[in-house]
Amino acid sequence: GSLFHDGKFYDNIEIDTTGRTVGLAGPKKSHDVFFPTDHWFELDVDGEVLRMNDFDWISDYWNRAKVRVPLGYQTLNAVGTPAHLSMPVRVQENGEFYATYSFVDGGNERFLARAGLDPDGALYKMNLGFSAARGVSKKQTRTHEDNTDLRDFFDSLQLTGEELHRYLCDNIDIPATVNYLAGLVIMGHGDCCNKNLYIYRDSEGSRQWQPLPWDVDSAFGRGGVALAGLNFPTAASLFIGLDNPLFKVLYEQLPGFREMYLRRVRTLIDEYVKPPGTPYDQLPLETRVDELVQWMAADAALDNQLHRATWGQTGFQTFEEATDILKDEYAGPRREFLYYTQVVPENNLRALISGDVGATQARYFVPNNNDLGASWTDADFDDANWLTGHTGFGFEKSPPGYADLLRTDLSTAMEDRTSVYLRIPFQIESINDVLPLTLRMKYDDGFIAY
Repeated sequence: GSLFHDGKFYDNIEIDTTGRTVGLAGPKKSHDVFFPTDHWFELDVDGEVLRMNDFDWISDYWNRAKVRVPLGYQTLNAVGTPAHLSMPVRVQENGEFYATYSFVDGGNERFLARAGLDPDGALYKMNLGFSAARGVSKKQTRTHEDNTDLRDFFDSLQLTGEELHRYLCDNIDIPATVNYLAGLVIMGHGDCCNKNLYIYRDSEGSRQWQPLPWDVDSAFGRGGVALAGLNFPTAASLFIGLDNPLFKVLYEQLPGFREMYLRRVRTLIDEYVKPPGTPYDQLPLETRVDELVQWMAADAALDNQLHRATWGQTGFQTFEEATDILKDEYAGPRREFLYYTQVVPENNLRALISGDVGATQARYFVPNNNDLGASWTDADFDDANWLTGHTGFGFEKSPPGYADLLRTDLSTAMEDRTSVYLRIPFQIESINDVLPLTLRMKYDDGFIAY
């Protein structure tokens, strides 16, 4: 095919459909656009001309607000994570309006160079999972090599103790990973991280790995294809990515990582979400949506005429109605979710139960049957005959690394037993003084809190 843009004509281009669900479903498909080697596409971005050999048009049919993909990538770029260039675009066919799409530059060496990364590094698209299994990932760069580096990366995540700590510190770009995860919380991306991301290695430089964003159509609380409810303010809660083996070991095994991550999350929330009660004209998400609505309204109306989206229980929505829902039913509730349940202002933080090892005394009982039922969880239950000990409780067998967290060893008491009951007392002056409560627990492999 051919394409005309900004006074330039491009011939002999290839346009393919792309995607697995959103891209291929519905009347308006997503497309990969490839250019010949002797005539790359040129795009003027704020006076800088970017040359690229491919890009994507991402369908917005399943996203009535039409702005989530550009907003997602723009947000991640703003917080300092290398991300795709993305913007809403108008596409015409044979001189007539055809559709609105989200433009996304291709995941290749040109993308890496534009994003400030070494284009000679290895970039893997993890589109069906996060492992080195055959068919799960696609190597985007350094295709003259096999994926030995990726297999070695996943094998190394199985290390334990000091070996694991050394590997993570030497081979993972910790600040970049912290920033990436914190950015996902800011953009409310609920479809990550056991898939739908890149993993990049600075192969010729530091040799460190870092995650990069890809496939953000579920940004800002969007649900799945054709779901009636498309706004999930609680998507991407605080410790996002525990289904990803890299992020899981960083959260749970690398000393200091959680603290670094929580500080970065708090900084970004205060800058890009803003506390409840902030004047509207100071809210970054809402005001950016308003800007895009002003620019896109006429084309979005034409798109809705040609590609009327009537799926789901809500039926058809205008562009303005859909973006109002994004602001009112996602952005506002998301702000309250983050500030009231996920983070606590440091000057208001009050510990009811200390998390320091050995600092809290509790009563415990190892049952050999279920005679107590749930009665032991009652506030007035008499536990005077139970044993006492200090937190943490448990025993260490496998994996290693828990010894420093334990003060009450239950290895003998729990021989051939499956549970231990713990009652940890705390006092408050008035229940009316308590709004949110946050429980932080280090555990293996499961617990129930009453």
